[in-house]
Amino acid sequence: MSRQISKVIRYAQKRQMPISSVKFLKGITHFYTADPPYHNCYAGFLCCAISPWGDVSPCVDMESSVNIRNKPLDQIWTSNTFHLLRGEAQSCSRRCWDTTNAELSIRCQLSGFLYEINNNVKDIMRYK
Repeated sequence: MSRQISKVIRYAQKRQMPISSVKFLKGITHFYTADPPYHNCYAGFLCCAISPWGDVSPCVDMESSVNIRNKPLDQIWTSNTFHLLRGEAQSCSRRCWDTTNAELSIRCQLSGFLYEINNNVKDIMRYK
């Protein structure tokens, strides 16, 4: 698996294709063979998950009692209920290598940001 991931990384870099961070991609192997590298989780602080039924949660792996059909997202985001859900996400002890929350959490840590500073700056400039 490591060899294949390295091939994908080289292929994308050679063609200047935007991809997930190298640190995240290389961590995929660890997720399946050992404990994944530790990272703080910013689920619910950087983004949220919205189910096809409108349920809004900090993490795609969490249940939620708030629904976008009953309240606008900006009100949900700042509500006490969503604040409590963020707390649940922060106390989660499950192994996770989710492409949304793990990737964003790695990039938002100083070590993760500096690890690939050139790519992170390119991404910021691309989406500004």
